[in-house]
Amino acid sequence: AGGYTVWRERGTLVTHDHGPLGLGPLSAHGHADALSVTIFRGRDAVVVDPGTFAYQEDPAARDLLRATPAHGTVHFGGRSQSEMLGPFLWGRRARVTREGQGWLCAWASGERHWRSVEVAGARVTIEDRVEGRGAELVFPLHPDAALALDGRRAVVTVGGTVATFETDAIEGWRCEEGLYSPRFGWKRPAARLCACLSAAACRTEVRARHR
Repeated sequence: AGGYTVWRERGTLVTHDHGPLGLGPLSAHGHADALSVTIFRGRDAVVVDPGTFAYQEDPAARDLLRATPAHGTVHFGGRSQSEMLGPFLWGRRARVTREGQGWLCAWASGERHWRSVEVAGARVTIEDRVEGRGAELVFPLHPDAALALDGRRAVVTVGGTVATFETDAIEGWRCEEGLYSPRFGWKRPAARLCACLSAAACRTEVRARHR
């Protein structure tokens, strides 16, 4: 009801954001991160939220870190779910509603993204369905993560954890540069695990283990 589902199971911590853009009519501090996930294994951060960094000091970094492509969700053509008009101002906004066993994000620009998340021990299963052109799946990684790619399979190593990502309806994983802000005023370069969807539905399984 509060907009987040959190799983804690056998050392795995997973969050799923299905709340509104932000608080009140302005949603000033909101991020366009609907349906995003984070995944931790013990103390090891596998899929992260990119953070905030700053409010006024670096407008470009602020917009980058609150935009949809920076988060662990789906974007369409590099755009955001809701319309950014200024550092604390939003225009047209996405809407999130419960639909079946998952959640539906209706983008302000008309695209639609449905997602369900299931956690069973160290396995996380993510089902995505999309309506719109240029759909891409993104998982932002911790700056300390090492990444190995093999078609539709990606292996992320961070700390004492090895996490394997396998997805059935993508053109292949690729690595892109992103930003990670662990706390206010700090930012670090970090990899983003990205893939173009090749169908209107895809299933991703993430399995984490100790190395």
